[in-house]
Amino acid sequence: MPGRPLLYGGILILCLLLTSMPLRATSFVIGNSRLTFITDHLVRLEYALHQEFLNDSTLFALVRGEYPVDVNHEQEGRKHVFSTRAMRLEFDNDGFPFGQNNLKVSFSMNGETKHWCLTDGQQGNLKGALTTVDGIGCPTTRQEGLLSRDVRFEITATE
Repeated sequence: MPGRPLLYGGILILCLLLTSMPLRATSFVIGNSRLTFITDHLVRLEYALHQEFLNDSTLFALVRGEYPVDVNHEQEGRKHVFSTRAMRLEFDNDGFPFGQNNLKVSFSMNGETKHWCLTDGQQGNLKGALTTVDGIGCPTTRQEGLLSRDVRFEITATE
């Protein structure tokens, strides 16, 4: 098949271009923390020693959004406040990874202001799919899924 090497070469070049694209979402690097606002409702929080953040594509974010998010950023000393039309995020740059003492998020749901921090947990997670139903004859536990009634979902990626 004479056209195959050209096709594979074109796919390889496209993949290289997509993975080398810069972040187009609104990002803030503060100390060893990076906050990337992907949409008004979605923020990616990263902590990396020496600011060695990963910029690799993921199944979730193969290509970052083309449109910047309108984020208002205010700083007073170590305290940073980020506001979008959907949320307010308060971050205290205390030198530690994101946690209950340095990160708080507030948002409006059904006309009521809600508050969230990392220790709140998820009670409304709708759970994920089962890999197989072979051999299952009774109720079984499922892992956390990507959909939640809590209006938020936390993915913790560690090495």
